[in-house]
Amino acid sequence: MPFLLDHPELLLLDAAVVRLAARYLASHALTVGQCEALGSYRKDLETLIETLVGPTRKWAEQVLELARIVLRATSRAAGTHPAPTSGAPQAA
Repeated sequence: MPFLLDHPELLLLDAAVVRLAARYLASHALTVGQCEALGSYRKDLETLIETLVGPTRKWAEQVLELARIVLRATSRAAGTHPAPTSGAPQAA
């Protein structure tokens, strides 16, 4: 099994997503450019995950989920995206 940290593209995406998530946590907002970058990283992760297996894939899925969470949070804070649903009806 290859060492988890032996995937340079995933390492770079991980660092970029975590950096933007930390900025969001610190300021409760991201700039338009930061949101666009995070959206781009999300798309790159979705493509990359298709090529991964095992623990490396799990790691990429976790980074992808972090990107999605921050994007949803920034959208809700800006009033541009409805609250996510889990399939269950939401209270009005």
